[in-house]
Amino acid sequence: MDSHRDEKRKRPAGFTLIEMVMTLTIISIVAGVGATSMIGGFNAYLTARDMEPMASNARLALQRMSLELRNSVSCTGISQPGGLGSLQFTNDQGRLILVNQGADGTKNAIYMKFDADPTEWLLAPNVEANSLRFQITSCLDPIKPGLVTLSFTMATTTTKGDVLRLPFRTSVYVRSTSS
Repeated sequence: MDSHRDEKRKRPAGFTLIEMVMTLTIISIVAGVGATSMIGGFNAYLTARDMEPMASNARLALQRMSLELRNSVSCTGISQPGGLGSLQFTNDQGRLILVNQGADGTKNAIYMKFDADPTEWLLAPNVEANSLRFQITSCLDPIKPGLVTLSFTMATTTTKGDVLRLPFRTSVYVRSTSS
């Protein structure tokens, strides 16, 4: 009987093979779940990084167009000489302003042009072709007189090669609605 007790005491301390396999399995499962979560967060970061310059350019373009429209002389003087993708009006300083996406509608940017100046000033790059739209309500509309709605879609290619499209839209009331 003494030899049986001695065998139990002499058993080496440490982990069994089954305990090691179970520990490695649990660690692998936890690492897999953690990696999946981190990949999703990393992809969201990359997408946001690609979107930010585009969104910033769009906000600046909308602010500039809105400012000029608010300072227009009259909503009766607003016209669309090139169709839905262009808008022409006179501001409170007497300057004729043309906002468009290009004469042929294929330019992938929004431009603003003043009077007879041949220079077209870039407002926003990476605009999807033919996406610039203006909707104008009549000066005589009893509910929304002189409301101009601007909309366009910007597009860019992400670092992963996906095309990302973001729509932008705002509405502006023309300050002076004299008829």
